[in-house]
Amino acid sequence: MTKQSFALTITVMTHIWGPALVRISGDESVAGQILATPGGGVEFKFPERMVMIANHQIYTDWLYLWWVGYANRPGMHGHIYIILKESLKYIPFIGTGMMFYGFIYMSRKMATDQPRLAYRLNKLKQKKIDPSGRAYFDPMWLLLFPEGTNLSRNGRKKSSQWAEKNGLKDPDHVMLPRSTGIFFCLNELKDTVDYVYDCTVAYEGIPRGKYGEEIFGLASTYFQGRPPKSVNLYWRRFRLADIPLNDQKEFDIWLRDQWYKKDALMEEYLKKGRFPALTGGKTEYVETEVKTRHPWEILQIFTVVGTAGLLWHNVRKFLSTIAAKVGVMKISLVFAAMKSLDETLSVIQLLLNPIAGNDAVSPTQVGPSFSVGKPSYGILIGSRVHHQSKRGERRAISRCASKSGGAARLWSLAAPFRVDIDKTTGIRTLCVK
Repeated sequence: MTKQSFALTITVMTHIWGPALVRISGDESVAGQILATPGGGVEFKFPERMVMIANHQIYTDWLYLWWVGYANRPGMHGHIYIILKESLKYIPFIGTGMMFYGFIYMSRKMATDQPRLAYRLNKLKQKKIDPSGRAYFDPMWLLLFPEGTNLSRNGRKKSSQWAEKNGLKDPDHVMLPRSTGIFFCLNELKDTVDYVYDCTVAYEGIPRGKYGEEIFGLASTYFQGRPPKSVNLYWRRFRLADIPLNDQKEFDIWLRDQWYKKDALMEEYLKKGRFPALTGGKTEYVETEVKTRHPWEILQIFTVVGTAGLLWHNVRKFLSTIAAKVGVMKISLVFAAMKSLDETLSVIQLLLNPIAGNDAVSPTQVGPSFSVGKPSYGILIGSRVHHQSKRGERRAISRCASKSGGAARLWSLAAPFRVDIDKTTGIRTLCVK
């Protein structure tokens, strides 16, 4: 599924299972860039390359900001890159999807994160040349949350302790931002990006002194019918040329000042139930909801999924035909013990016959991993019974990996099988039909 299709999927999921009013405003720096459209929609006129920063209230902040990319003209939902804490990649479906779209996961240890970050940013700032010889950069929205995590009791406590330790003012409604990561990003991208867009996010239904993560989780929003009553977004824009990027200490002060202003905006929201009105716009607020622009766009999701399904069906049919001609393939299983995290022993090495020749090199174990000398070898990482027919045939789905010449390969094995055991040697032979 493409990044655009995944964003559409998230938009449709939110519209159906987590509907909420979205109220949008901003200061004079974004005047004329947030427009109400006929039919109750919104159109953003943000640039094709920018860095976006925001306070982090709940786990789903980034979903609403990704939708802003969809509502932008030109659409940017296929060109957004989000810097997230590493634990989020384990969220079912959503986390898996993000791993394939160039999102950047951070451990919040700069010594570990900086090489990873530098690698990704280098790709995002590469200059391209079109057929006419004109230089250009690919569209890109880079979204990051300088607080490092969503607002919580524990996070709020740590932020307060940090403020006291360093003699800083402690904000009431946000956490003090971490400047190292964003300072690095802006310096890496400053020659290819002109603006930083800042969004202050607030949700209706979070009482003063309470924490959004305790009220609006993924489960409550999408599966229990308890989304926020409204999502409130307040936008500001800064020129990179006006941000002190030559001195880390000056940048720290600048970023903290922006977070103190956010804190004041949050206080106004809690008192009045909304942010300040849109400055210089035709309306004070643009009110809409997370939805697709046209109903037929939902078909794009099923088109991609359907095409992938048809391709997989044809590939399996082709492989089944080949297997039928070749006959029964025997796979010798040599059991090798490896201590896993849960103290179980479960790794199995696979030797494919007759593919393996006499000169094939046996796998060698190094710590918790295996290296493989020939592509005819592999490791059975995991398997489960997928089907049990009336004739007693079983179908296994196994993930196998091998290395040859430094290049790793990953493939799947799905076929009826039986296991024969040699009583003398104890060697198991897996016969795949």
